[in-house]
Amino acid sequence: MNDLSIGVAIAIDVFAILVYVTLVLRKIPSPLHPAWMFLGLHLYIVSLRLIQLASGGSPLKVTFAWAVAVSEVARAGVASDLGLVSIAVGMLIASAIQKNLGKFRLQRGTPLSRGRLIFCSVIALSVGTVGMVLTGHLDFSYRNAGWSTSGYLAITSSWPAWGVCIAHFLFGFTPLLLGISTVVVAMVGYFNVSRFAVIIPITLMLAIWLSRRRQRGIPWPLIASLLVLWVAWLPLKPFTGLVRDGVPILDAVSQSIDLTVESMSRDEGHIDQAYLDMIGSTMTLSDLHGSYYWGSTLLPIIYIPIPRFLWPAKPQTNEYQWELQIPSRNMAKLGMTSGLVGEGYVNFGYFGVALYCFAIGALYGTAYARSLRSGNKSPGTFLYLLLMCCSLQIYRDGLVSALFFPFVYAAPVSWGVLSHWIWKPRTPIGRRSRVPSPLGAAVGIEPSFTLQQPLGVWQNRGEVRPRKQVVHQ
Repeated sequence: MNDLSIGVAIAIDVFAILVYVTLVLRKIPSPLHPAWMFLGLHLYIVSLRLIQLASGGSPLKVTFAWAVAVSEVARAGVASDLGLVSIAVGMLIASAIQKNLGKFRLQRGTPLSRGRLIFCSVIALSVGTVGMVLTGHLDFSYRNAGWSTSGYLAITSSWPAWGVCIAHFLFGFTPLLLGISTVVVAMVGYFNVSRFAVIIPITLMLAIWLSRRRQRGIPWPLIASLLVLWVAWLPLKPFTGLVRDGVPILDAVSQSIDLTVESMSRDEGHIDQAYLDMIGSTMTLSDLHGSYYWGSTLLPIIYIPIPRFLWPAKPQTNEYQWELQIPSRNMAKLGMTSGLVGEGYVNFGYFGVALYCFAIGALYGTAYARSLRSGNKSPGTFLYLLLMCCSLQIYRDGLVSALFFPFVYAAPVSWGVLSHWIWKPRTPIGRRSRVPSPLGAAVGIEPSFTLQQPLGVWQNRGEVRPRKQVVHQ
């Protein structure tokens, strides 16, 4: 497969997408179904990149002394196709298991406590503000010297955005709350180097809005919003850097757009369009390494909670990348990612790609299936929406991110939600509400392709009552 051409890779990619759509998108599920998100990620990271190379573009050649070959990118594309189909299979099996266990029966789930969520929102906003003041603009090389500069405190600088996400989940999208959210998200973007601190909370707000809609189907405003997010994603990093350097806002917008257009006009394209090249480079470095990691790349889950100032020699989260890199392919030093596909490959080869992607598909399939029976105001639904929005980081950065991003960076949401199962609330939201509506469906309406309502269900209460016999006299 080392001499695979781009044309063959594109043909395989088209076939894999058709198989994926046939397996999980054949009945056009809710726009909140995880299959849509993973298909979008695949189209952007894999399909678009293959088309760019087929149109005369070049792989990464300026960044590395040893340029990435077209055949490496093509091989990474085929591996990603294997991962896409594995995700679909994982979703299908998870849904079948949940259905056999009776999980698709509409019933009351654990309700969310309004007071508890308000408390989590206030904590996120207040603690996050302190984190921005103490660690904002602080150079990374000076962090982790103590509690005041630890990574934990630095992470809290993104918490205010999660605080307004909780507020939207509770109170909807009033003009006042939207105005507050705009200011908060702008401040978070100003004090954070990482774009995920802005992009993922905005994506979560969109998901919450979708879950509250009273119509089914994919709305056009959603497509427009996703396009705006994608356009903003590329120049966001240089823009925030210019603003922090004191450049006026309008000048920063102009310069960041110019920098992005200049990067995209190069033969190799923008670095954010070269994730498939990074996967291909990782696969090559793994082959040069001569042995697999057999799942040890997941070990950071065990030691990552220990602060670095207490353990200065603590290994990096991507320690395997530092071991794999060579001077001419210094991926770890340049901050490049291996992705979910690359991480699976370095652990078990192509079987690892299928295994890791199958696990993610099963996780998301299970979460979505369980959220269907919980209703829009439930811990399971809120947690699923968060996981869905974090899928970008999981697909791009690897399996460790499945725990790191939802439960560390988005701790106010995830742990606030999990507390409802650990310590059930006394005052749930909507005590007098009707049967919870399935996720992504019109309120009070069941999607025929997901849930089967037993004959005689009383729609206002969700209780099964026999139909009354009408006697004509």
